[in-house]
Amino acid sequence: YENQIQIFSVVEKLEVYSRRGASLYDSLGTAYCLVGEFKKAEKYLEQALALNPELSSSWGNLGVANFEQGNRDQALVFWEKAIQYNPALAEIMGNLGFLYLDRKDYDKALAYLTRAIKTAPNLPDPYILRAQINFIRNNPAQAMRDYQIGINLKSKFIGRYPALHSFYLRTQNP
Repeated sequence: YENQIQIFSVVEKLEVYSRRGASLYDSLGTAYCLVGEFKKAEKYLEQALALNPELSSSWGNLGVANFEQGNRDQALVFWEKAIQYNPALAEIMGNLGFLYLDRKDYDKALAYLTRAIKTAPNLPDPYILRAQINFIRNNPAQAMRDYQIGINLKSKFIGRYPALHSFYLRTQNP
């Protein structure tokens, strides 16, 4: 009985160390993502996930690394996995909204963007992306409300959609 308790104690310590190792690999992968070394980032993020497959930040950054390398299908899989483990990742939901908008899957895009806005109402980009969907769907009043919020929050997508931006400018200066 005493030997079993010792074995359990060792196993518990190993689990703690492996989770710390996962965090270390996750941090290295994130750092490599930030400097644009996406292949190296993938290596460390995959090691983190091998130790802790529920590490949402590793799934999210693996999505970023793949997206930046042009692997959008794979990025989609990784980002959906990230929000499976942490449904509060508003930036990841925004990324998914962007990809689905790009694929013209407006229902999925709108669902993710609306979730992102509800989760983090001060995150600017989902508003511009949602405005684009509403503009495409001929809902100009909602499109202009979202676009104005995105402008106020300084979205990086301002002007990315020329027809939407022109429409916004015309409605502001009749």
